[in-house]
Amino acid sequence: MPKSIVLPENSKLTTEIINELDNLLNFSPPDAIRKSILKVYLQYIICEHEALPNDFEGVACDFYMLIDFFTRAEEEMR
Repeated sequence: MPKSIVLPENSKLTTEIINELDNLLNFSPPDAIRKSILKVYLQYIICEHEALPNDFEGVACDFYMLIDFFTRAEEEMR
C-alpha cells in the first residue's frame, strides 16, 4: 500500500525528488552515503589546506547539512 506524505505548501520537494531520494536510499544505506560524503569533504580540506577558498564556510555548511541529513535518515530507517 502506498504511503502518503503531506508536505508544507511551500515545500520545494516534488514527487520526482522524493522518488529519487527513495532510489538513492534503496541503492546505498544512509550510513554508507554519510561516510562517503565525509571522505570527500576531508579530502577536499586536505587538498585545500594551504589556502582555503573564500566560500569555504558555505561549502562546510553544505557538507554539514548533508552529513546531518544522512545521520537522521539512518536513525529513522532503523
